[in-house]
Amino acid sequence: MIQTIRIVNESLLTNLPDKAFFDYCHECYGVNRGVYNVIDQWLYQSGNQAIEARRDAILHFLDYLQQQEIKKFGKGGVKSYLEGFMSNQMGKEVG
Repeated sequence: MIQTIRIVNESLLTNLPDKAFFDYCHECYGVNRGVYNVIDQWLYQSGNQAIEARRDAILHFLDYLQQQEIKKFGKGGVKSYLEGFMSNQMGKEVG
């Protein structure tokens, strides 16, 4: 039941207008607009052109950062964490 609610909530979130979706990410994960834009652009350039899929990936990435207790990034840090996250996700799909 909880998993179903989470899926419905994520579906609603991924369809929010851009500002509302960013505001949600900022409030829940503390991400600023610059970091959000880097994540969004990186995912887009990595093949996630569909907005709902990309926003779903953003939410999963931000959850991953939260679970790893990562709150700050050095220069290029966001991209290196994205690469690690994507490698981790690919490993889960294969395994």
